[in-house]
Amino acid sequence: MMTKLIQFPAIAQVPPHNAVRRGVAAGCAWGAIMGTGLTALAFRDCGMICLTDVAMTTGLSMAAGILTIGPLAAFGRRLPNSSP
Repeated sequence: MMTKLIQFPAIAQVPPHNAVRRGVAAGCAWGAIMGTGLTALAFRDCGMICLTDVAMTTGLSMAAGILTIGPLAAFGRRLPNSSP
């Protein structure tokens, strides 16, 4: 791993100052949307909503969103020739 850092010093650079905030915001937004959707599916199937189910589903969705979608939003870059 150290040889990779020596060969590619761009890996060891400090991320942009808004990268972490952007990643957490995108992950939380994705998690909230997924939690709402999964809660709606549970309501459709069962006919009622359990608060513990909502809390657990939304919490796990937000954690999964921060861990999966967050890095994509934080460090993803557009291609140089892409239009805005």
